[in-house]
Amino acid sequence: MTLHTGGPCTFNAPANEESGVSNNDNYDCNLNSAIGCSVQGPVGSYGSSLNAHGGGVYAMEWTSSFIKIFFFPRNAIPADITAGKPNPSSWGLPTADFDSQDGNCDIDANFPPQTIVSINTLLPLSDRYKRDLKWRALTLFIVLRYNVLRCRSWR
Repeated sequence: MTLHTGGPCTFNAPANEESGVSNNDNYDCNLNSAIGCSVQGPVGSYGSSLNAHGGGVYAMEWTSSFIKIFFFPRNAIPADITAGKPNPSSWGLPTADFDSQDGNCDIDANFPPQTIVSINTLLPLSDRYKRDLKWRALTLFIVLRYNVLRCRSWR
């Protein structure tokens, strides 16, 4: 999970405020930084191990003070999410905690309202690729911003 900004922005969350680990100890989100401020989630939260475990859920809580990103493995998705009534205060530590109190970042200035654009092109697949894709992860992104919930899932 990585943030990049055009302006000055740093985050350095104490270890007891997030379950992920800083990627290369880089806390500078500015685009001139090669990595951005980046937090690596646990094994199973990305890549082939995510797919092997049937995917999971990523959720983001975004306010003027912080951006928190949570990851839940397929077998540990909170009931409030599956019920369509997410309650981030009940989820425990975020995987990544980009909190302005733990750095120097004006979140509203560096992260204006965002738009997610998804373009899906469906093409016929050979049997080989169908086997490879059959168990790809279902990832659900939930963005909480200004008490507005938008959920979309793809398979």
